[in-house]
Amino acid sequence: MIPSNSTLLRIIRNVPAVEATPDYASGDLLGGKQELLNAVDRAGDSGRIVGVRVTCNAAIAGVDIDAVFFNADPVNTTFTENGPLAIDADDFGKVIEAVSLSTQIDFASNAGHISQPAAAPDIPFVLDGGTSLYCALVVRGAFNLADAADIGLRVAIARP
Repeated sequence: MIPSNSTLLRIIRNVPAVEATPDYASGDLLGGKQELLNAVDRAGDSGRIVGVRVTCNAAIAGVDIDAVFFNADPVNTTFTENGPLAIDADDFGKVIEAVSLSTQIDFASNAGHISQPAAAPDIPFVLDGGTSLYCALVVRGAFNLADAADIGLRVAIARP
């Protein structure tokens, strides 16, 4: 869904800190906990996640990525880069939704890759204090990266 002209759109870009080695396995966290700064203007504001995209400088065709969104900092969960994500029971109430980035576009062998959802998301949220959303990227297959700066995350937020 594309926001109407009366909706303000904010694009948040992060460059997750990833590891070139060792290889990632299915279920591993890609880039640790991501704080999406200034998703809204005031603490407790609402919005909608209307776009999610992960770019990669290496071709990782066939590997889906799940983006798990939180409405507050999941402080009880340990986020270990390139290790399995296990969300603490006290943080499950902060999960807004998980989006599968299963549509993949490769531009050339090892020259670039985009992962995005099959359809544009429209995920409403209300932040539980603060102005940041939080996100965790979880890979659903094995792959390796050539460089620690290979991954980019882009999230589009519509605000009333």
